[in-house]
Amino acid sequence: MPAELLTQSVLIAVDDPALRDGLLEAARADDLALHAPPVGAEVLGMIEAARPSLLLLGRRFDGRDGLDVCRAIRKSAAWHVRNLPIVIVAADDTEADHVAGSEAGVTDWLVAPFSPLYARTRIRAWALRQACRWLRAPRPPDEAARLRALRGADLLDSPAEERFDRITRLARRVFDVPIALVSLVDAERQWFKSRQGLDVPETPREMSFCAHAIHDDRVFLIPDALTDPRFADNPAVTGDLRVRFYAGRPVHIDGRRVGTLCLVDQRPRKLRDDDVRVLDDLAALVEKELEENATKGGRS
Repeated sequence: MPAELLTQSVLIAVDDPALRDGLLEAARADDLALHAPPVGAEVLGMIEAARPSLLLLGRRFDGRDGLDVCRAIRKSAAWHVRNLPIVIVAADDTEADHVAGSEAGVTDWLVAPFSPLYARTRIRAWALRQACRWLRAPRPPDEAARLRALRGADLLDSPAEERFDRITRLARRVFDVPIALVSLVDAERQWFKSRQGLDVPETPREMSFCAHAIHDDRVFLIPDALTDPRFADNPAVTGDLRVRFYAGRPVHIDGRRVGTLCLVDQRPRKLRDDDVRVLDDLAALVEKELEENATKGGRS
């Protein structure tokens, strides 16, 4: 790196007012210097003048394709311009977008919706060129159908029920863990139909381990979250919950993975093969209750 170091500042070139406001809120929380070019500004010139440590670039900015802007930046003769971390900020994305972005020289993506806390954590890491060990789960390919199945069962925000609570009580006792949950992964949150050892009824989806678990039918196991690059900086790990161990077995409605029966501990742990079979058996009981609700068309 040249002797002249970059300033810790962020250039935000995003047209969408809602996205831009969210980014400004997140960046200000870390006291990063901000530059927001007006419509019609030439991004390459702003980078040369402001010398930011990070560019947050809209998928489209001022009528231009953000990937075209990224390509132009990567061709610059100036070291500090062509090596600048560039994060594309978008309302949605596809696999094709990511392939094209990689070819254009995009460093990473920040896709809405995102909370100020998630954006702040990611922006700080990008600006300081550090690894951020908090990756929220991508949306499953069947997300729309999955949410229809979940909401059709009419369980979200329903009162606690003994038919679910007896299963989580049993799971907590059998596995000797402080927390056992029936978690339902909604669009932007995970909501707990049953919870033992946890006071809050829901948490943001981007903090959710269960949102990762619903990508596969197998038990999703994290022996020690502090050593896992997907979770070590997650607020569920670094905050009051102090999650270290997680095991979640996905549960289904109409063949769609809508949530999990999960176990949480504040110390690292492992599960034996027979433990996994027991968790499978208990999750099957949860599924039976979920399917019963779906068959009846929701709450009675």
